[in-house]
Amino acid sequence: MDDTILSNMYQFLVKPVIKEWPSTLVIIPDGAIGYVPFEMLRDDDGSYLLEKCTIAYSFEYITQESSAPRINKPWEIFCLAPDYKKREVMIP
Repeated sequence: MDDTILSNMYQFLVKPVIKEWPSTLVIIPDGAIGYVPFEMLRDDDGSYLLEKCTIAYSFEYITQESSAPRINKPWEIFCLAPDYKKREVMIP
């Protein structure tokens, strides 16, 4: 994959939501996002995301939440969800 694409994907998908790097970043992909190689995304310094933190994948939030260790520390959670509303497309 082209480094420019990896950098652009980082700018769009990761940078807006990461203020401070966690030790583990859990990604719960949906649809086409499941094909994104998050480990390979490059930040502003050209470092791979994998060099910043551990990347983990879960395929449903409830599984991730129930398997997490119980600690008395608040979680910082940011979620994005797709919009599945039916939209009409007009073809001229």
